[in-house]
Amino acid sequence: MSARRLSCNHVALGLEMNLAKLAVAILVWSCLLPGQTLACRYNVRDVGFVDLGGEPYVFYAYLRQDTPKELLTQLKEISSDLLADSNIDSDIINIDQQKDHIGLKYLPAEAAFPAGVLVSPDGQSLPLAFGKSQ
Repeated sequence: MSARRLSCNHVALGLEMNLAKLAVAILVWSCLLPGQTLACRYNVRDVGFVDLGGEPYVFYAYLRQDTPKELLTQLKEISSDLLADSNIDSDIINIDQQKDHIGLKYLPAEAAFPAGVLVSPDGQSLPLAFGKSQ
């Protein structure tokens, strides 16, 4: 009879140890679950603003008909390379040909060409000047 009682105690002890291991495993698992991160959703990188959600920014480049083709090609290459991993879309506008483009409303009246404007999703704009490299 004592052997049977020992066997029952051994089974009960094993069950308690298994439950304890299960409880620890559940606790560890719940700590490792991805939860809502309490951080700023905006991150500034060297290539632009990275927003972890929402609408992208838009960079409008304004050119005239007489803009050299080399400059247009460079602008296309640079904007596609630099802005590829950011949330900034680029749009090159020829103001002589695209007179009804939606991006023309952000063009400053005193802009020297070529010109650029960075527009946020909420409509705020930041005029950018293109300078010659020295």
